[in-house]
Amino acid sequence: MFTATENMNRVDSEFIFHIYKILPVILSLLGATLSFLLYSFGSGLLVQLKLSVLGKKIYHFFNKK
Repeated sequence: MFTATENMNRVDSEFIFHIYKILPVILSLLGATLSFLLYSFGSGLLVQLKLSVLGKKIYHFFNKK
């Protein structure tokens, strides 16, 4: 027969702290808020970044085909 300990995984979601479970939601909301604020109030900074050498390298890295 199987015992209860044989069926339990070490990383069972029941035993993970709550903050680790909602971390993807927190990071998604933080990223959405940051992107909204940058597009609303930091558009000049984004244009300067895109026209710089580093910005062009980042742009080409993410848009490789």
